[in-house]
Amino acid sequence: MNKVYESFKKYRSDIQMTQMELTKAMNVFIKDKNLPYDPKRLDGWLCDCCDGGKFILLPLEDEAVQGGRKRYMQCQICGCYSHL
Repeated sequence: MNKVYESFKKYRSDIQMTQMELTKAMNVFIKDKNLPYDPKRLDGWLCDCCDGGKFILLPLEDEAVQGGRKRYMQCQICGCYSHL
């Protein structure tokens, strides 16, 4: 299964995000802040690692996050992008 890790400006965590943390991150740009994050979203081909990606969640200040109004993430193995 793909894994997601939080990013704190220049520091990158090696602790996998919990479902509650993923829910909070996903809901940042959603008006209904109570939408649960479906962990099945991380299953499958989100990148070229065939369901084995290690994603770093891009910070809120990132241009792509602000422009797309989604929490984007980048795989630290293959470099592909996806979103929560």
